[in-house]
Amino acid sequence: MKHLFSVLLLTAASHAFADVVIVNNDSGGEGFNDTTSVSAVGGNTATTLGAQRLAVFQEAADILNATYDITAVVKVASTFDPLSCSSSSAVLGQAGPAAVEFDYSTHSLTPHALYNQTVNADADAGVAEINAQFNSAIDNNDNCLFNTNWYYGFDAPSGNGKSLLSVVLHEILHGMGFLTYLQSNGQSGAGWNTVNGFEEAFDPYTRLMKDASSGQFLTAQAISTRASVMTSNGNLVWGGSEVNGEASNYSSGINNGEVRLYAPSSYESGSTASHFDTALSPNELMEPQYTEFLDTPGLAEQLLKDIGWDYNAANIPNSAPVMGAISNVTVNEDASTTVSLSATDANSDPLTYSITSADSSLGANISGATITIAPSANYNGSGSITAQVSDGTDTDTVTFTVTVTAVNDAPVLTGVGTQTMLEDTSVNITLNATDIESDSLTYSLTSASAQLNASISGAVLTLTPAANYNGSGSVTVQVADASLSDSETFSVTVQNSNDAPSISAISDVEFDYDSSTTITLAGNDIDGDSLTYSAVSADTGIVTTSVSGNQLTLTSTTSAIASTSITVTVNDGNATANTTFTVDLTDPATVDPITLTIAGSSISDGDTASGALSTITLIPTGGDGDYTLTAEFNGSDVSDLLTASGSSVALNLPDDGAFAGTYTVVVTDGLSTSASFYVERPLRLSTSVTPILEGSDTARLIIEGAPASTEILLSSDSSLSFSNAEGVTIASVDASDSANNEETAYNPATAVLISNDSTATTITASAANIPDSTLDLVYVARRSVTLMIKDESGNPIADADVTIDDDRMIEWGLATEFTSASDGSITFDVPELALTVNVSATLYDDTSLTLSATGTDVNAVMSAASTEYQLAGQINARGFDFDSELPALEIHLNDGTTTTPVVEKISNTQVSYTWESSLSSSLPESLSVSHSEVVDVDIALNPAFEEENINLTLVSDSSTDSGAGNALWLLLLSLVLIPTMRRPLSPQ
Repeated sequence: MKHLFSVLLLTAASHAFADVVIVNNDSGGEGFNDTTSVSAVGGNTATTLGAQRLAVFQEAADILNATYDITAVVKVASTFDPLSCSSSSAVLGQAGPAAVEFDYSTHSLTPHALYNQTVNADADAGVAEINAQFNSAIDNNDNCLFNTNWYYGFDAPSGNGKSLLSVVLHEILHGMGFLTYLQSNGQSGAGWNTVNGFEEAFDPYTRLMKDASSGQFLTAQAISTRASVMTSNGNLVWGGSEVNGEASNYSSGINNGEVRLYAPSSYESGSTASHFDTALSPNELMEPQYTEFLDTPGLAEQLLKDIGWDYNAANIPNSAPVMGAISNVTVNEDASTTVSLSATDANSDPLTYSITSADSSLGANISGATITIAPSANYNGSGSITAQVSDGTDTDTVTFTVTVTAVNDAPVLTGVGTQTMLEDTSVNITLNATDIESDSLTYSLTSASAQLNASISGAVLTLTPAANYNGSGSVTVQVADASLSDSETFSVTVQNSNDAPSISAISDVEFDYDSSTTITLAGNDIDGDSLTYSAVSADTGIVTTSVSGNQLTLTSTTSAIASTSITVTVNDGNATANTTFTVDLTDPATVDPITLTIAGSSISDGDTASGALSTITLIPTGGDGDYTLTAEFNGSDVSDLLTASGSSVALNLPDDGAFAGTYTVVVTDGLSTSASFYVERPLRLSTSVTPILEGSDTARLIIEGAPASTEILLSSDSSLSFSNAEGVTIASVDASDSANNEETAYNPATAVLISNDSTATTITASAANIPDSTLDLVYVARRSVTLMIKDESGNPIADADVTIDDDRMIEWGLATEFTSASDGSITFDVPELALTVNVSATLYDDTSLTLSATGTDVNAVMSAASTEYQLAGQINARGFDFDSELPALEIHLNDGTTTTPVVEKISNTQVSYTWESSLSSSLPESLSVSHSEVVDVDIALNPAFEEENINLTLVSDSSTDSGAGNALWLLLLSLVLIPTMRRPLSPQ
């Protein structure tokens, strides 16, 4: 036996890689050493029973050597012994790992055969990795399996023979790791007894056993749950990718793409969970019962790869490619799209893509790995496409749905084409269109040349060109369904036809007898024809006519007042038009009196008219029309205030001094006839602020335009009263003299308005020789507003500055600047008007808000400004040290949270600390320091400083201990660096 072992080892050493080797552990004359003569069978040329048995084992070893890349020798200690056998059942063989490697750190155990592969060395060279025992009682035993014998050939047995080669392969694969150490109760049979109880160890095979119903690996489940899964008859599956990559090759025994393991409803010792399910079709070598001759590991080849073995590079099994998932595709009608295919192949084989089926309406074709989908025109609906990937041996397919979404098709407008029509006519054009969806259609006019006067009603387009228009233009019409449209632009030619000329009406004419006058005639021809004029007098004994071009001359033929009519005719060569007017002959000695029109009203010589505070327009009429105007005010000539423009003259305001009172305007014509007219201007009344604040006594009435020193009487129709600057009630004021004050104009007089209520009031100002002036006052009510200023956390902000930027506040006698109280509040009076309030506070961004006209309670929320703050210092220990415990530091913030500064140890009695913040969200309030040797310390912080440096000495003096804890001596050295001093923050 030892000689055979050494030979086998020498044989293995001559290979480039290690092998599975068979170790003969039978005694002389039995098992592998049985000298019974036999005949060669099925490729096995050995001639003794023992040699034939050993040759079968070696054939199994050769098959496994060709399948796996074995880096460390796998010794199979083998014996042939009588095992359990009856007429109906028998144990054909049994095998398993001879030893396992435990690793407490990972709670794992690994069969030595597999462990040696992972370390590329034989961890225990003197010990076999696999123990295998086979039933010798099967040979030549009529009472065993009804005279079933071992078949020692390398091919399929005939009759009742059982292939020893298949069984040896099966059992050695168990020894290589195809088995679980889980027991019938679900607990691992291997592990460690610890003070905390039994701690399980799991083998590589068990770690890939999976519960299909929950998706959990069994190692993640409770022990009782594992036991249930191992007897679930279908839910125990393999979780490794290599095995499940072959699932598509089986017609049964697969659960949702994962290969099933043997899990009968009743636990079977040695079989349950350590085999593939008997439901697998086709049959597998590693099923719990012998089914048929199989001389390859089958799916076990991939399973051992999943648990850590490597394939022999020369015989890696082909893995079917795996097509990447394709989501369902949606594409619009009459559009196209592409779908990119992808697949993976464990063998890195070249892959070919194809379409195996597709609905014809989808117009699918493939080029390389890209499917182009171009559905038939106007098609919508759903269809499917099945794409396939092939590695030359195996294939995978994926089917996805393509939905072609119906898209509205635009209607099609029937061509209208070029249109021709005559001038001064109209035409109707009926529009037509088609729509493939038979949608309701609407016609519209999108553009048209203005002269064509195009309009549309329903489907009828009407063209009514402008009168006398001829030429070419364009029209664009559109047809639309609910969302899309079609349009056409076509040209329209309007052909010319002659139009009669026209002549402008002529106003009646008046001129002196014994004289003549000339009139310019105005005719028009839309066609641009040349025009001629003629005129006929109804009575040539009164007036005769003569025409030269477009100039009509009328000549009196009598020396008396008379009247006649004249008819003028215009001719374009084809058509005529005429107009008639009246001629009145007047006595040359007769002239109308001079009048003056002001603001649309005419006044006569000696009359008075009221004028405005602005420029007054004067229009003289009558006389001979040749006018000269002069003006006088308060005994002084003010003709320089007159400026002529055409037939009118403007009476302007002076630049300074008085302007209220009566102006005398004299109009003189060329016959030296003159007329005098009187124009009155009132005083100008205004207030220093509008509206007037109810109950105020600061607004002023301003009266302008009176001559200097003029007394002006003041009155009102309500309880309003007047006072001077000293507060004395008055009933009149005197006009100032602007000549003595360069800062004023128009001799202003002022009075303070004392408002007792908000009753509507009209003020009247009266002065001698000046028309009364009135002013209606507008009042606004007063209100009290409380403004609460807070930060974003709702904390009040004290000492905030509030300003109201409105110049009227001073005139109302109201304050414009305020400072918030400690609770963040400010109460102030404002009128019931919308006003803008500006708020600023140290460490906060400025903000503005608008007070509505009615609000009385207003909130202003301020955002903290990004302002750098640094806290630093040192903490010293006296009477103890920091070797075993550093002081604990915490910074308390005003939003209720805490933060920790960075603490660095300098020595065993000294540490330093730093903390920096932009103060953008919350403010530091205090620093707390704690240590078991001393009582806690709290120090208030002031972030109004940009930097604070606080040094502490913590002193522990046990001699002063009275039983209530160590005494604390605190030395506070505050060195505050202040590059910029900020205003202290409000208490939070």
